[in-house]
Amino acid sequence: MDAPLETNETSSDYLSALVAAHDELERVLKQRADLDKRMLELKKTIEGLAALCDVEPWADAIERDAAAAADASRSGITQAIRRALSESKVPLSPTEIRSALIAQGISMARYANEMVVIHNTLNRLVKQNEVVRVQNPSGQIVAYTLRKGTGTAGASGMRG
Repeated sequence: MDAPLETNETSSDYLSALVAAHDELERVLKQRADLDKRMLELKKTIEGLAALCDVEPWADAIERDAAAAADASRSGITQAIRRALSESKVPLSPTEIRSALIAQGISMARYANEMVVIHNTLNRLVKQNEVVRVQNPSGQIVAYTLRKGTGTAGASGMRG
């Protein structure tokens, strides 16, 4: 008799979590709308003050940098790993790849275990003959590099 009670309690827990997630999403979306509104207000203020000071506003540059970081974050992890490897002059270890991804503006927060995602992606790229494993004299895999003749331009049409 205890099993059905546990199932009902578990279902109730899931329902409570669902409601809480929905409520949080609603709050976050409102916060985003409020932030968008505030950003417009600040841009107008900056433009007005820049005109009064007879200087060029630099808010556009800040906005471009933020947009570039958002674009990088939205691009696929596979393409970002390809880019990191193609921009490096030396083979990269998985932790160095993670650092390169973060430097590109890729948010790793959405992954429960970012290193697992990186390793799985690298293994897939090895199977696709895009990436080569670099081993030390003991045979341990220590780094990865793009296969010669492979670059982000050649790989950009592939799914990532």
